[in-house]
Order: sequence, then structure tokens, then C-alpha cells
Amino acid sequence: MRKFGAGMVTMGVYDIISDIIHYSFAGEPLWFFEDIITYGLTADIAILATRGNLFLSKKQWLNAIEGGILGFSWSVVHPFFTFGFIAPLVFGFIPNPTRVYFLFETYAVGLTIIGIIASLLANRVIKLIVSAVIIFSLSSTESTVLPRKFLTFWSFH
Repeated sequence: MRKFGAGMVTMGVYDIISDIIHYSFAGEPLWFFEDIITYGLTADIAILATRGNLFLSKKQWLNAIEGGILGFSWSVVHPFFTFGFIAPLVFGFIPNPTRVYFLFETYAVGLTIIGIIASLLANRVIKLIVSAVIIFSLSSTESTVLPRKFLTFWSFH
């Protein structure tokens, strides 16, 4: 997820799969575009702002700041864009500014905290994946045969 557009593609795939599982193609197609435009574009802006190095800082507090900013930006997107613009078009109601501000205030705190926690976990997962790829690439250059210990453990005599 280091290229601009990966966030929107990820949200598009997620939305299609969740619609298949939950609604079986009976969901509102406007929400598909809303997820891509709001959450996917927000993630892509974060990728663009970090030059493709999202959550890859060696200092954990910088990753936490990136996650907090991304979580806060998602708290701006949902109340203002969804409840202020898309939902009135879909459901035909008049947007209530008090409700929009209330949702923003409640989302801002929770999503900022969740963004900080998720960024620290994402950094750890990135480190595990990179180390696993390095170990696999080193072991695959030495020998392509499985170790005897592995074969004896999985043999069913």
C-alpha cells in the first residue's frame, strides 16, 4: 500500500465483497462510491503526504501521529460528507447541523484513538512481513528442498 490509489481500490474491493456477503447485490450503489471517495481518498491523501511511507517511520511516536491524523480525518469525512451531503440525497431528509457537529465531536475522539492504536499495530505487522520475506528469500536461495525436521513432523506413518 505504497501507491496513490491503493486506498480507493482497497475500499472498492472491500465494499464489493461486503455487499455480496451482506446484501447480495441489493445494496445501494451510491454507498459504493461514497466509501471509495471518502475513506479511500483520505487514505490515499495520507499515502501521498508521506510519499508512500505510511507507518514506516523508525520512531513509534511519528507513526502514532500519522495514525491520529488519519483517524481524525476520517472523523471529518463521515459526518460532513455522508450525513451532510450523500445521505440527504439518498434518503431525502434535510441535514441537521447539530447532528452533524455532534457526530463529528464523538467520532473525532474515538477515531483518533483508534487511528493511533491501528498505526502502531500496522507498523508491527509491516516489520513482521518484511522480516518474513527476508528470511524466506535467504532460505530459498540456499536450498529449495524442505528441511528433514519439517518432513518428519508432517509425515503420517
